[in-house]
This record gives sequence, C-alpha cells and structure tokens, in this order.
Amino acid sequence: MIRFNYMGLEFQQHPQGVDVFATGELQFYDSQKFMKTVPEETKGKGRNVTLDMGELKFIDSAGLGAVLYVSEALRMQGQKLILRNVNQYNRRVLEKIAPVGTFDIQD
Repeated sequence: MIRFNYMGLEFQQHPQGVDVFATGELQFYDSQKFMKTVPEETKGKGRNVTLDMGELKFIDSAGLGAVLYVSEALRMQGQKLILRNVNQYNRRVLEKIAPVGTFDIQD
C-alpha cells in the first residue's frame, strides 16, 4: 500500500493489466503524487488499468483534474483507464467530464 496525506493506493497486477485500489480522499494535497505514481507503477504491466474507487469517499476539483491527467498519461503509454465501483456522487461528477477524458466508467 502506498500512502499519501489523505489517500492510499494498492496495486495488484493480473494478466490483463493492473487493478489500483484507492482509499480515502483524492484532493489537492495528494493530486500531484497520484498523477506521478499511477502511470509509473502501471507502465508496461498490461493494457488495462482499473481504478477501483469503492473506498474513495471524496474527489475535489484537483482530484478530477488528476484523473483526467492520469487517463491521458496512460493512453500515451498504450493503456486504458477504467473506473470501477464509483459512488453516486463521484459518478455524477465524473460522467460530466467523461467526454473530455480517455476513461471508461464501469459498474
């Protein structure tokens, strides 16, 4: 588990890619670390990077920007970002920015 100020990330590799389990809050204080860590930890480890947000309670505007940045960074690495287990509040906001991102939202 990689811990930041307000969030944690756990990476699990499998044949199709990497599952990233996020906990806590993705906010301004941790957005830079998130943007750096996810592409670095997943590079060359399969086509799909699935960000499981089931334990992520809150995303602020900097966190939304970080998700967009990571989706584009992964695309440039030949990977696809998939968001999974997104709570109702976060889903509503992420669906609004989905047209400008390169990520999919799954149930």
